[in-house]
Amino acid sequence: MSSTISPCTQLLGDQAFRKYFSAKWDDFAAHGEEEDIMEAIFATALQVDLKEFESNVLVLTKKLDYANTAKRIASEALEVANKDKRKLKEECDSYELEVTRLKEAEACKVEADRLKESLEAYEKGRKELEVKLENAETEFVANFHNTNAYTDFSDFFAKVGHQEVLAALRFEHPELDISFMEAKFPSRQCFW
Repeated sequence: MSSTISPCTQLLGDQAFRKYFSAKWDDFAAHGEEEDIMEAIFATALQVDLKEFESNVLVLTKKLDYANTAKRIASEALEVANKDKRKLKEECDSYELEVTRLKEAEACKVEADRLKESLEAYEKGRKELEVKLENAETEFVANFHNTNAYTDFSDFFAKVGHQEVLAALRFEHPELDISFMEAKFPSRQCFW
């Protein structure tokens, strides 16, 4: 049936319908009941329209029920998906936190390795310096009598800060004339 033509018009245009009602019309016309036949035609057409309307309502009701069921199922699936999404996000956040901790641990390990290498280099350098110091001390003690630094008392005296000694002597004994000593030991920096 077309949606632009009403069921009643289609029913009146149908061959079987016309054949059925022309036989009825002849029967009613023979008995003089034309009005009854028209009422019967319109009643039948209305019944057909009503049945089609009820059929359409039934189809639409089933479609609506199906749509509501599909909507309910989709809502439940969405709710489950949202729960899964939250759970996955929490897991992802915990994994990201773990990755951050691992990166920090890796950075700490790298720093610890660097410090260990520095400590090993320091220990190696310290041991080398200890060996060199021992060698220098041994060499110095062995050759002390050959050094020029201590052949004259004035050289030795200059190295222990003779200006401080002269200043203390001036302070303690102002009556002494120590100008000859000041001339012999001019002001100079201490070597150590």
